[in-house]
Amino acid sequence: MFTSSDGFTQDTCLLGKHHRAIIPHGVVLLGLWYITGRFDGGKTTFRRKYPMKIIEIEWCSPEYQSALELRHDVLRGPLGLKLTAEELDGEHAQLHFAVMDKDEVVATLVARPESSGVVQFRQMAVRPDQQRSGKGTELLKHCEEKIREKGFSEIHLNARQTCLPFYEKLGYQPIGDEFEEVTLKHQKMVKKLS
Repeated sequence: MFTSSDGFTQDTCLLGKHHRAIIPHGVVLLGLWYITGRFDGGKTTFRRKYPMKIIEIEWCSPEYQSALELRHDVLRGPLGLKLTAEELDGEHAQLHFAVMDKDEVVATLVARPESSGVVQFRQMAVRPDQQRSGKGTELLKHCEEKIREKGFSEIHLNARQTCLPFYEKLGYQPIGDEFEEVTLKHQKMVKKLS
């Protein structure tokens, strides 16, 4: 067991990897940890790089409104576009997830059930200053697990061409030809859950 410099205890040591910490009250925080000390007499000092929690958010809640703003700022605003009523139609029946850092939504993803066993991940957005921090990866993995628990066995998504390596690294396979959506080239990708 390891104790971090801020009092968190760890059962395993995965240096430079994503790390799961269990803290009081049964809350699970996910984060990246890095060594600030050295191995010294059976104790290693860790410092929390950032605390985060991943939650399922309710439609029309304050967190949902924050997630909508993030989706606009990251996915549509830079293209001079806005989220359309068509894109938002039916979101009350979809699953919404968010990475919370303190009380702020810093990443979000929407899961739309399509048929028995199949779900579409859509509108994944990570705040620009939080990109490449591991939060998007943790969000996607968390959502995959939650979807698996709900009985889904296949995920598909439409990935921007610039994001293909991210999804391929996490086991998504491209299918079909590339296509244009919201003025950008996209690729449909699929992952079977085991």
